[in-house]
Amino acid sequence: MSRALLLAVGAAGLALVGVAPAQAASTAQAAATTTCGSPAIGNSLQARVCATVDGGTVSFTGTVAPAGVPAPTGLQLTGLLSAQVDGGASLGSLSQNAVFNGTTLQFGPLTATAPCGSTVQATFDVYSYGWGIRPVTVDVPVAC
Repeated sequence: MSRALLLAVGAAGLALVGVAPAQAASTAQAAATTTCGSPAIGNSLQARVCATVDGGTVSFTGTVAPAGVPAPTGLQLTGLLSAQVDGGASLGSLSQNAVFNGTTLQFGPLTATAPCGSTVQATFDVYSYGWGIRPVTVDVPVAC
């Protein structure tokens, strides 16, 4: 092989090595992230709301679980889950009924598309025949 050909092949190889990692990094997408708000406890039950952000898509879920002490079973629960963009635009809501039998219940998901760069808030409220747990919230940024 001639010296010029060896230099050309070496330069092309170095260029490929330098370009490939940059291209891979620019096409990689951020992984979905889940954030949960602080729990609330009432009637031996714990309520919590979480939001999973994946690009501009946000999925909200509410959970009700035993609060570490013997929890009542057979309770008919109603869960109300709602979400909005900071500033007021609604992302939707849902109402769901379930019977609590001593294990964690999930309400939702409520899935919506939110504007990139916005902050969204979800509220989860759960109650049963005359009592309720204070509503719980979570705020998350949507950084697409």
